[in-house]
Amino acid sequence: ALRTYFPEYPLGTDLTATEQELVRALEWLKAKTATRASRLRTLFEATFDTGSAISNPALERLGLAGAASIRDRLQRRLVNRALKATNGG
Repeated sequence: ALRTYFPEYPLGTDLTATEQELVRALEWLKAKTATRASRLRTLFEATFDTGSAISNPALERLGLAGAASIRDRLQRRLVNRALKATNGG
């Protein structure tokens, strides 16, 4: 709502577009995992989200694009879910 009227970084930023996208996604993820119930719901949604990643550069920036371990793959799904939620995907 406020972003409609004010720029996200009124004094400028050194963040790239990908990093700005990640800031929004990670803030969303933090809010969505604040309570135990919301954490479980978000984990469930991310685990069963079969859609492809919407932002490979963002996942690459976090080192999750080629995730091999179960933990990294789950983190990739969580970040992907957050990216979709914050970017209209």
